[in-house]
Parts: sequence; structure tokens; C-alpha cells
Amino acid sequence: FASKQAIFDAIVESTAAHYEKDTGEISIHVQDVKQDFALFAHISEDALVEKVRQIFFYSLHDHTVSQFRQMMTLELAELYSQRYVDRMIDYHADIFRTLISLGILRAEDPDTLALQYVSPVITLLSVCDRQPEREAECLEKLDAHVRLFFRTFNIKRGKP
Repeated sequence: FASKQAIFDAIVESTAAHYEKDTGEISIHVQDVKQDFALFAHISEDALVEKVRQIFFYSLHDHTVSQFRQMMTLELAELYSQRYVDRMIDYHADIFRTLISLGILRAEDPDTLALQYVSPVITLLSVCDRQPEREAECLEKLDAHVRLFFRTFNIKRGKP
């Protein structure tokens, strides 16, 4: 590598490729809302909880992603924020915008909905990073959060 920046860039790209490959296998394509829209348009509350649990467990337990996320949280807060927080909020805002336009979600501001939806997930991941012994408690809170969000904003409640 020509520099420390080149090493860091290689780590970022390698981790991004790892993440995109693995999340694609569980039908989450954060890099492409169009690939996931159909899934979210007809998802049931239980399926949504399971999907969020899958990505939560993956983010928490995949060695590469977990170490990278923790490194960015502790050392590189701005880059972490851009790559994971802002990206996740933008992704969900786009999903919600489409679901609202189709009458599946209540007509609320999609950017606010995304912030409301994503923030607790990120917070719970951070709690588990700092206190792994609280994972079961965090999962209960994660499930409750997703279910409440689903029941509050989904117009076509629970349809498969």
C-alpha cells in the first residue's frame, strides 16, 4: 500500500463488499432500494420483525462488520455516520416514500419516519457493542420497536 489512507480505503472497500454480499443473501440491499421494495410492500409484522432481527444479528455478530462498525464508531464517528447512519436513514426514507405513495403506510413525512425507525436500531446495536450481556434485552426492545412502528404506520396491517 502506498499510504495509510490506501490501507484504510482498502479496509473500507473490503468490508463494504463483505456487507453487501452477506446482506444480499438475506434480501436486504441497502445499496439499492428498488431491489427490496416488493419485499417491504407486502411484508407482515412478524416477517418485518424477523428481517430486522436478521440484520441486527448480522451487524452485531459478523466478525468483519462488527469490528469495522465498532472501529468507525469509536475512531471515525463522521465516516461511520455518513456510511451507516445517514445511508440507513436515506434507504428507509426511500422505502417509506414509496410505501406511502401506494397507500401502504400512513401519509407521514418519510424522512422523519426513517429517523424514527432507524435510530432505535442503531442505539440498540451500540448498547450491545458496549454491553454484550444485554443482547437478549436489546432484542426484546428491538422486537417491540419494530412491532409498534408496524402497527402505528402500516395501513394494511399484517397482510402477507
